Amino acid sequence: MSVNIDNTKRAYAAFGEGDIATLTELIAPDCIWHVGGRSQLTGDYVGQEQILGYFAKLYELTDGTFSATLTDIGETEAGLATCIVTLHGRRNGTKLETRMVEIGQANAAGQVAECWWYAEDAYAVDEFFGPAQIVLPEQSPVSARV
Repeated sequence: MSVNIDNTKRAYAAFGEGDIATLTELIAPDCIWHVGGRSQLTGDYVGQEQILGYFAKLYELTDGTFSATLTDIGETEAGLATCIVTLHGRRNGTKLETRMVEIGQANAAGQVAECWWYAEDAYAVDEFFGPAQIVLPEQSPVSARV
């Protein structure tokens, strides 16, 4: 087995156990985590603090019921770890159960340097987590010309 596959398996086990120390060890300090879709969680998370904050938000929005189970993993010739993951959670009386594809690229130290998450049913995930909230900057009132 490769270091990428071993570390990916370790990361999913650590995520399931809430083992922040191991996750911090396996995620590069400057990692970029891309989350696809149009929910309030969609976007790019840069660095361990933002990525761990994203993980915490998954638990917060699901009252601690969120889980991500690694069901299959392989590695491309280019060294990308490719995973099939099953997601579970409950939110506001609704149940989420869907698969997703994760593609992870490691750095020379074997840490995740960049990761992409794509839900099998992006619409269901977007609906489950709720729409993105658009926050506009404050604007000065427009005065009418006379």
